[in-house]
Amino acid sequence: MTMSSCAGTNAMAMRQPLSFDGVHNFLDTLFGDDLHAKRVKSLAGATLGAIQSASLAVGLIGQGLALARGRLTKHAVKQVDRLLSNQGIDVDALLGHWVPYVVGKRDSITVAMDWTEFDADGQATIMLSLLSRHGRATPLVWLTVDKATLKNRRNGYEYQVLVRLAEILPADVRVRIVADRGFGDHKLYRVLSEELKFDFVIRFRGNIAVTATLEIMRAIGKGRGPQRSLFALGYAGWAPGQLDAEIQANGWLSVAADESIVFDPDLDGKWQRAFAKLGVDLSTLSSAVGHA
Repeated sequence: MTMSSCAGTNAMAMRQPLSFDGVHNFLDTLFGDDLHAKRVKSLAGATLGAIQSASLAVGLIGQGLALARGRLTKHAVKQVDRLLSNQGIDVDALLGHWVPYVVGKRDSITVAMDWTEFDADGQATIMLSLLSRHGRATPLVWLTVDKATLKNRRNGYEYQVLVRLAEILPADVRVRIVADRGFGDHKLYRVLSEELKFDFVIRFRGNIAVTATLEIMRAIGKGRGPQRSLFALGYAGWAPGQLDAEIQANGWLSVAADESIVFDPDLDGKWQRAFAKLGVDLSTLSSAVGHA
């Protein structure tokens, strides 16, 4: 066989659709020790149906399964529905096999943390996803909750998935959590750095982030870090809802973020410059108060 025909054969093999046997063998290898053989088979069917239909709707997964295996649609839909209502499948326990498989031999990983709200269902999902070099994200650990419970328990849910990830990760894997400003909470910083020993980067704007990683400090020391940086020790903390209440009571003056002020080495002049953005001249203010 010539090299060109061999390459053509390999390309054709790569384009072959997934088979039920292929999906089943993969899941059986991954979860077979913890799942009954019939449950692995049902899970394989639902997985194939989801891939075939490119949907997470029960009916469409069933249609995809029926199409892939030449079955009656109504029977395939019932099979998927029974699987999803099966209390014998503990997703959290299966994550103990899934996460080590996805992480593989990596000694360090970058993990995105994000909430997604599903208004139509009244649910929200907190997801920890592995970020790869080719820009794709692979789910590692997730938790779906009732949106009505988020008000006082959001931080608890975030803590739950982070701790679960730490529990099931292979030993000695370094973790960097990447999240947006919605996770900008000093308690979270403490959990990540002190309890879980995770590095973290919290993005507050497109080009402003907060991190406690030693890698950034080393990079700055070698002249390879960000163009501008601000090193800070300690933090000011508020009780839940305290800062919101202070802002609503006009205890704070808010201005748009300005990088030139944030990274200005003239610390003593920062507050004057921030006031100036509001059009306020501090020299015209008086410390005396009274009533007209």
